[in-house]
Amino acid sequence: MMLTMKRTKHTSRLDWYGVAAAGFVLAGNQAVAQIEYTDLGPDVIRQYGELPFNFPLNIDADGPIDFNFGLEINSLLDGYDGLIAAPWFLEPGNGVAGITYSFGGIFPVGMASQFSSGDEIGYGNNFVGFNDIVSSSYYAVMVLGVEPEFSAQENLFSDDAVPHFVGLRIEKDGNTHYGWARVSVDPGYSGFVMYDYAWNTAPGESIIAGDTGLETCETPELIGASVFSPTIAKVKWAPVPDALAYQVNYRAVGDPVWYTASIGAPKTSKKLTGLLCASTYEWRVRAACVDGSFSPYSDLLSFTTLSCRDENTLTDEIEPTVYAFGQEVHVLFDALPENASMHVFDIQGQLILEENLVQNHSTVATQLPMGLYVVKVHASNMTYSTMVTIL
Repeated sequence: MMLTMKRTKHTSRLDWYGVAAAGFVLAGNQAVAQIEYTDLGPDVIRQYGELPFNFPLNIDADGPIDFNFGLEINSLLDGYDGLIAAPWFLEPGNGVAGITYSFGGIFPVGMASQFSSGDEIGYGNNFVGFNDIVSSSYYAVMVLGVEPEFSAQENLFSDDAVPHFVGLRIEKDGNTHYGWARVSVDPGYSGFVMYDYAWNTAPGESIIAGDTGLETCETPELIGASVFSPTIAKVKWAPVPDALAYQVNYRAVGDPVWYTASIGAPKTSKKLTGLLCASTYEWRVRAACVDGSFSPYSDLLSFTTLSCRDENTLTDEIEPTVYAFGQEVHVLFDALPENASMHVFDIQGQLILEENLVQNHSTVATQLPMGLYVVKVHASNMTYSTMVTIL
């Protein structure tokens, strides 16, 4: 029995106490993605010399076929029998992640890339469409296997009888969507098994290989961001039980493309480099769970990089932790630097409080009205800036 499941990721705000204690400002809820996952039960098994030899895949279940998975049996490839994953000839916008090569210097043939669980499939990958390889046979051939002359190239699909992921691109209602199919290929390309597949119904949003939308670990709670220089920042979040790793999405506000950075658990921070100076970035995090699933993405937070002319900035080694609890502002250093001080500004930029810091953990009672405030910590001729909420 084939089982199709849909999961909608609902964003939710952290409770007000958590926001205040962590000392950050939410950037607001956002439109969210939905993963549509199909578990093929029983698995689709095809063996060379047996009928049927192909499996037409309609990944979005809308009627037309999107891809054709099958065993190559024609003689065009000079006796090379392999598994094909072909974009359907009536859907020219569809594509399979991979490369093309010229067979015999005449026919363009494609070779599919091999993805592992946790790899991102989307805008940054190269996809081969029907029109790229249309002349290779009656229908375009996209080989799930490696032509011998390309055997040294990495990340091409292998016939090791181990399940791997194929990256897929589909065009639907004028929009681009991304998906994956989990397939194993028998040695010698004598057969294949397809286990399941999924696609992201949010236009233009990438999908993670193996993401079924069935979360088994919690969504990370974001703590905030530290800005070190015009081009460097570090983002932080709270640990999640049963997380194997974390994936950070970040982009300059207005940029349609998300950039991804990953880091293994138990680490709960990631330094982002190569940023644009004097620019506001939004970011989010999700957990990769130990069972191969993924949590939903967190809500968005934002930070602004320093001015393009601001050269005196904190290093990672002396970065403080700053947060508010009630009407108190806490500043923590691993080792107190020289001439450390704290300045508090209201959201109009007016200085309303300053204090010299004389301990590794300094607690300053503010008695300020409830609201948002900017805290700047000066130390060793360098500056750290963040925003806190006073209750």
